Amino acid sequence: MSMANVTGTADLGASHSPSGVCIDSADAYLYVANNTANNVEQIRISDMAVTGTCSLGASHGPYNTCIDSNDAYVYVANYTADTVEQIRLSDMTVTGTCSLGASHGPYGVCIDSNNAYVYVANFTANTVEQIRISDMTVTATADLAARCDPRGVCIDSTDTYLYVANTYANTVGQIGVSDMTVTGTCSLGASHGPYGVCIDSADAYVYVANYTANTVEQVLISWSLIWVSPADTASAAAGDALVWTSHVATKRAHFKLQIASDSGFSSGLSTYYSYADSGFEYWDGAAWQTLGAAGMPAAKTGNNVRYTATSGLSGTKYRRVAQTL
Repeated sequence: MSMANVTGTADLGASHSPSGVCIDSADAYLYVANNTANNVEQIRISDMAVTGTCSLGASHGPYNTCIDSNDAYVYVANYTADTVEQIRLSDMTVTGTCSLGASHGPYGVCIDSNNAYVYVANFTANTVEQIRISDMTVTATADLAARCDPRGVCIDSTDTYLYVANTYANTVGQIGVSDMTVTGTCSLGASHGPYGVCIDSADAYVYVANYTANTVEQVLISWSLIWVSPADTASAAAGDALVWTSHVATKRAHFKLQIASDSGFSSGLSTYYSYADSGFEYWDGAAWQTLGAAGMPAAKTGNNVRYTATSGLSGTKYRRVAQTL
């Protein structure tokens, strides 16, 4: 695939300083936060023309936007005004405001799959806050360590965890949504300066853009080892199934199967992922169902999972399986 040519440009005008952008579910419109111009503009993708503008007022300093799944509202984090605002897309009008308090510095913003809550990363306050959309009220706060300086934030597909890019701390933090508590941290190393963060559809990897290090890094979220084959595992023919019992979970599960020629899993290693590779199935209580990119439904976890080998496993092979947490 070639990415050699720019195929469209929206000219916003002088002193706009666009800083954040999101796209609707129909791929019809973009919504861009213009930091210096203090507005959010709607851009029609078909001809990259500005088709609507929401003026936020002086000294708002919007940085980032997100859009709900119904393409009805955009939410914008106003760094200077210390607010998150709701914009109705039908007429590009502000219809709700959440005032966070002085010296919060909201920077990144994301929305859950139910359009019930918006989450905002506050750079200055070193917090991530949960905002109930129905009344634009803060309902919970995750307190981060001093000088974390969070910027980017994203949420997984099951609304279970948030991931936040901590610029000064050079980390990516995991926050449990149920109680807004930090549940994990990935240290990136000195002088990385992470800014933006996103998550894949399988909830297996987070990707982080490092401003200072000039890199994009892939972060494995979490795997728990749940099954290891016996030490005397024999070879298997093509079409044979490897079966294990999944752990009971509160979210959709994905699996990583590793096959190696030694018990230390260091030689002849092959790795298969249930969200990317074929051959994985789960038992739903009545029949085997294909386990694809969507994962194993939480209600079915605890049941058996199997992988059908597409080619023979010659010689003694060791196998182990990990499940996403």
